Amino acid sequence: MPYKDPETRKVKQAENNHRWYLKNQKRLIQKAATAKKRTRELFIEFKKTLVCCECGENRAACIEFHHVNGRDKIEGKSDRSSLSRYYCCRKKLEEELEKCLPVCANCHNLVHAGEIELNVSECSKDWRKTLQKFLGWFDSSRSCQTID
Repeated sequence: MPYKDPETRKVKQAENNHRWYLKNQKRLIQKAATAKKRTRELFIEFKKTLVCCECGENRAACIEFHHVNGRDKIEGKSDRSSLSRYYCCRKKLEEELEKCLPVCANCHNLVHAGEIELNVSECSKDWRKTLQKFLGWFDSSRSCQTID
């Protein structure tokens, strides 16, 4: 039944949405968990193809993403939290990874300590090719929603 009053319509729509969610809650949670697991697995596979721009380390567990311009991080959060929240969405992930270079944890700490400086131009070429290959694995039709 349509409501002419915008406030009443808004309240009724919110009630309907909530009832629908409660009715479908288990299915939605399962679907989100499956998607999250799948994208994490994809991301781990991607990290296995990367090497540190500075030293050549290639173990996935060691690879981190250094923001070339630290002010460009999503919401100013750390590499891991900002990237992991957006790896279900190709567009958000692409935007964030475009600002980064893959480095091992050791080199990443040394960069932030000011002991070494990354050669951004040299590393960027290979990184862009690898990044485009990885982004091709993602379904571009998926909506951009954060996952926690």
